[in-house]
Amino acid sequence: EEAQREEAAAKKEAASARSEEQQAVAKADAAEKAALKKAAKANATAGAALKKAAMAEEGEKRAEAAASSVEEKAAASEREEEEAQREEAAAKKEAASARSEEQQAVAKADAAEKAALKKAAKAN
Repeated sequence: EEAQREEAAAKKEAASARSEEQQAVAKADAAEKAALKKAAKANATAGAALKKAAMAEEGEKRAEAAASSVEEKAAASEREEEEAQREEAAAKKEAASARSEEQQAVAKADAAEKAALKKAAKAN
């Protein structure tokens, strides 16, 4: 009888130990699942952050390209304006030269006319 009671107590203790072990395994599994879920969420968050960063970088590149384009257009515009000013200055110089030549031609014609009148008066 004593031996049977001891055997029954040992079986009960073994059953209790198995139950505790199963509970511990279940807890560990649940903790592992929760950790994996958190890791997946963190991974997704990191992926989203990387995507946002890449989009921001792309936007920055586009903005830099647009700014560069505006700067290039402004520089080209400035060059065109300088060229127009040079052409205007050259045209003014040419016009002044033409006026000067015209004045010289008028002066020569006047002198020739005077000389002709003088000769005519002398011949008279």
